[in-house]
Amino acid sequence: MFNVAKCALLAEMRPRDINLCVGLGSERGKLDIFPHDGLTTFLEDIAKSVNTPTDKKYTKVVLTLSEVCDKYPPPRQIYTFAKLTSRVTSGKSLKA
Repeated sequence: MFNVAKCALLAEMRPRDINLCVGLGSERGKLDIFPHDGLTTFLEDIAKSVNTPTDKKYTKVVLTLSEVCDKYPPPRQIYTFAKLTSRVTSGKSLKA
């Protein structure tokens, strides 16, 4: 599946990193995600606007940024996000 392959590749290429492959949001939960070359979105209308087949969605675990920071707080930890799109949740992931 799309997300599994991409996460495995990321883990292989950056073995010292902690690769979570989760979504960030204002609250914990699950959301449908629509994969497309160059664009992956939680918003069905955005997926449709770039001709992404909306039947090819899968479910992604969503955590708050606070949860991630609390669970992975090593000294001098640097957080790097492969992709952060604030429009996905109207900036709620940043606010969290």
